[in-house]
Amino acid sequence: MLEQLQLLVRSGAGLMSLESHDEARAIAIVRKAAEEMQVPLFEWSITTGLEQTFPAQTGTGASAGKAEQALAHVMLRNFTTGFYVFK
Repeated sequence: MLEQLQLLVRSGAGLMSLESHDEARAIAIVRKAAEEMQVPLFEWSITTGLEQTFPAQTGTGASAGKAEQALAHVMLRNFTTGFYVFK
């Protein structure tokens, strides 16, 4: 699955949806892809808000709660290459 994900990103796929019964494994694969491709990884959850988790863990200003602030952050980045995980 890692190679397929990387191929989709390299081919210019703008949005991907990954559904899994094993959330931890799915997130581990996305993290591995971000590390190997050297692109930023952002993770959002309703309890933590949006945080950049790779290459360094930093806040984004998108606080916990509703996803609107996190989606606004994505728009401000003009869809530059990166992984965004919404849990």
